[in-house]
Amino acid sequence: MISFSKNQKLLIAILAAASILIFQRVPILGAAAPEAFLRIGLFYNTTSIPQIRIESAEGFLLMQEVEGQLSEIRSLEEYTALDVSRSGAAVVVKDPQGVLISNDLADETVLMSGADDLDERYVSIGSKVYRDGVCFGADPTSGLTVINYVSLEHYLRDVLSREMSPGYPAEALKAQAVTARSYALDNLGKHSRYGFDLCSSTCCQMYTGTDAEYPQTDEACLATRGEILAYDGKLVAGYYFAYSGGYTQNSEDVWTSSVDYLRSVQDGFAPDYFWTAQLSFSEIRAKLEAAGYDPGTILSVRVGSRLANASVAALIVEGSKETVTLSKERVRTALGASTIRSVRFSMGGQPEPAIDIDRGQSGIALWSATGAAAAAETLTLQNASGEASSLPATDLVIWDGHQLVSTSALSETQITFTDDIVTGGTVYFKGMGYGHGVGMPQTSAREMANQGYGYQDILRYYYTDIEICQANECNE
Repeated sequence: MISFSKNQKLLIAILAAASILIFQRVPILGAAAPEAFLRIGLFYNTTSIPQIRIESAEGFLLMQEVEGQLSEIRSLEEYTALDVSRSGAAVVVKDPQGVLISNDLADETVLMSGADDLDERYVSIGSKVYRDGVCFGADPTSGLTVINYVSLEHYLRDVLSREMSPGYPAEALKAQAVTARSYALDNLGKHSRYGFDLCSSTCCQMYTGTDAEYPQTDEACLATRGEILAYDGKLVAGYYFAYSGGYTQNSEDVWTSSVDYLRSVQDGFAPDYFWTAQLSFSEIRAKLEAAGYDPGTILSVRVGSRLANASVAALIVEGSKETVTLSKERVRTALGASTIRSVRFSMGGQPEPAIDIDRGQSGIALWSATGAAAAAETLTLQNASGEASSLPATDLVIWDGHQLVSTSALSETQITFTDDIVTGGTVYFKGMGYGHGVGMPQTSAREMANQGYGYQDILRYYYTDIEICQANECNE
């Protein structure tokens, strides 16, 4: 039997056989399974607010949660709008005319939509529409913490399209649904100090409410309902990221601990996408200072070491005051994860050629700073006099006093890893991959699905020796 922590057992009611929700007024008749609810923080800490109006076309039910069980305290169906505010340490609820309904809404109290159909419960919170209900807390900053109280499967319907394009193949979407569900359950209580489980940003998983629901992502959630990743009978975190660049990473090469199911995989399904970046020495200094270092004037930047898969393990920045060694994921977090998109990069003191040429099955593509233009297998070139000549694309060479690049040299696009030391004023980077590199690369999941692989094949390719199962059925 799969094992969970106390909090996980309380919240994974969807996977249990016994009823967990007790609705005194609205019994769950005909439901396929009881629901588990998560607390998703919407406004808290620096974004906490003094007051907010919530609305539900079907009115509200005032519910109390005790150890994962909900029971009705009071029907508020006559109210389609409620105003919630902070008064000292208390959370106060009034109707739109200012009539007091509650002068101290408790942390375990939930305002649920009053709709009879569990799939038709909607609550407007500010300008957004969310499913199920809402609860509140008195934020330590003296503001109001606003929390969406939402079932796990309703939460996933929004998360899935925010984390993966709904235009991806169905099997890739199913793989993403299983990883996102596993990630959510494994990270319950991540923000418990604020009174909720998960936030609504990329710190956890992107979540914006019903505006991101699509039929194809809904279907992926339904087709994998309740399925999780497990290793050795235990729930595991379904880490994922955008693009591998040819290899995924061992967990200890990015973070700290070695995790048996998060092993580096040579990714034969990764598309050949490059990224480029440049950082001046002054920009590097500013980024390091913002990250808490004091390098002084930058003197040089060099690759200190590489992993077995050629990814950068350490980047060494020598300064006039101190030498800073950025290791593992710190390379990206210190220099900017949207600039240094992965640790699979080469670097040097000279920029890449103005034009890169990729030769694929349908011909070649000429890449410049503005994008790509496809070319056929045979090219027609015209000189200044208007005279034209043709030649095979494989014979094309870009020449500027010396050979910059040729199609034959790049017939199989690869990144060239070098250990250059840069002592000039700017470092030029060229890399492959986007993200931390641990777990499932989403673009590769798309490619596997396009080639006919199922979602379980995808998951087993990128997670080592895992099980895919209903949580209450693993290792029985």
